[in-house]
Amino acid sequence: VPSYYDEREAAAGIARHLGTRHTEIEVSSADALAAVEPMFDGLDEPFADSSALPSFLLARETRRHVTVALSGDGGDEVFGGYRLYQGEFYADSYRRVPGLLRRTLIEPAARLLPDDKGRGWTDKARRLRRFVDHAGKPGNERRAGLARLLSDKELDTLLVDPVFSAPSVEQIFASARPAGPDPVTA
Repeated sequence: VPSYYDEREAAAGIARHLGTRHTEIEVSSADALAAVEPMFDGLDEPFADSSALPSFLLARETRRHVTVALSGDGGDEVFGGYRLYQGEFYADSYRRVPGLLRRTLIEPAARLLPDDKGRGWTDKARRLRRFVDHAGKPGNERRAGLARLLSDKELDTLLVDPVFSAPSVEQIFASARPAGPDPVTA
């Protein structure tokens, strides 16, 4: 079943257009789960991008056929990706909007936007909703919210076992919140 992240059709079309050989590698959920520990063993530092596991699986399979492979991942992916930086840039401007206007007009309107991944305008609406949900929050809490891959609704469907009950992002960062302005950005 094609999913939001399934780019096989587009990749095959580009390969046809360029006249290059196209190979698809299918990975089962069990294969992905089994690769998590070896992937972490191979990382030097924490990797703040959701592409770590797919990149690991791709590299492992590619190695069976070629000696050298080039990747498009660079420094931006290691530190969270361009969208995280864009979110931080726009969040600075968003925080200048008067709080009353944000709370009474912008935030209620954003909550009406779709919260599910889709294509085209629905994905842009989802990203806008997530931005508004997190842009006004302080420092690390904002960055964690902007960098999240899954919404609260999606997490709730995955983490149904009480063993996985965990504090919210807000609770985690509450104790780390500085008492005053950040001396670096103040």
